[in-house]
Amino acid sequence: MRGFQGTLLLALFVLAPAALFAQSERDPADKLREVRDLLRELDRLREREPATGALFADTGLRLGVYHVADLTALLEQYGHPNFRLRAAGTEFDEDAPPFGKVEPGEAVFVGIEDLLDLLQENVVPEAWSREGCSLQVSGQNSFLVRAPPEVHAAVREFLAELRASLGRLVTTEVRILGFSPQEAARRFSGRGAVTLGAKEAEELLAGAGREGPVRILASARLTSMNGQQAMFYRAAEHAYVQDYDVEVAQTAKISDPVVDVLQEGFTFHVRTTARGEDLCIVDLSLHVGRLQEPFRVVETPSGPVMAPSYAFAAVDTTVTVGRGKHVLLAGCGGTSPWGVLISARSAPYAPAAKGGGR
Repeated sequence: MRGFQGTLLLALFVLAPAALFAQSERDPADKLREVRDLLRELDRLREREPATGALFADTGLRLGVYHVADLTALLEQYGHPNFRLRAAGTEFDEDAPPFGKVEPGEAVFVGIEDLLDLLQENVVPEAWSREGCSLQVSGQNSFLVRAPPEVHAAVREFLAELRASLGRLVTTEVRILGFSPQEAARRFSGRGAVTLGAKEAEELLAGAGREGPVRILASARLTSMNGQQAMFYRAAEHAYVQDYDVEVAQTAKISDPVVDVLQEGFTFHVRTTARGEDLCIVDLSLHVGRLQEPFRVVETPSGPVMAPSYAFAAVDTTVTVGRGKHVLLAGCGGTSPWGVLISARSAPYAPAAKGGGR
């Protein structure tokens, strides 16, 4: 009976277009009725033939595509840009280059081939030796499964457990706040850090503006895997002549300018580690650089040299942030004090699975 149903289904698809459109003079209402009857017949066949797809109707197998980039993608580690000015004639620090560096990391969980090995060894192992069943890579971060419905269900459950075991995503938010001297003295009063509750932080930010005792100078938010290095960079770059190398020949000499780049803005490098739902440990390195006035040009025998007036500050610290809490760090003193407001939170890493053999 299965063979007859497959033949009937094919005949409906092949013959129906001719029956519908061969006689153009027929009333359109008749054509619509025939389309309706065709759809009803298809529904009737589907009820009698399990919805496993015509290709596998006789074997009971289903074909599914599973996307697992969230398990197999590489987590890159982002190095911290260095805003410090470099003296003329010195080399870049390889461990802290001026524009940061990116190092490839390990996979979130395992590579795609290792993931397939885990599936074959732990998810209904006897099923993969059955005739017609297969498990193979499709592209870089997905795989195809041809198996009975109960095996697809086991694959989905296994992947869900893997995702639940990966821990948490962490979100770190950093705000650089400027304070008037009076406001800084009132808030910090000699303390290096102040812990604020959610309501206190909300009131502080609600009163912040471009002018006044509290100002938001810059802000950024990063989301990363638990314990992953992440970096934010926002800066303008100014090239300037800081010195000259004099090239001497037999009958002439020429001054070769030494050009460096000054970065004006801020960058922070962070590694946030969640300890359950209530605590985040934040390792923070923050650089702030500001060009205080236009470059001063100094004439030298070799040519004009540009001398920047540059204010630089750095914060390197580790803080513990509780759920709903903020940590306010005291920044630089002087006539324009500033501080850093840090918040962090985590959430379960459990993205919705795609695919699933349907």
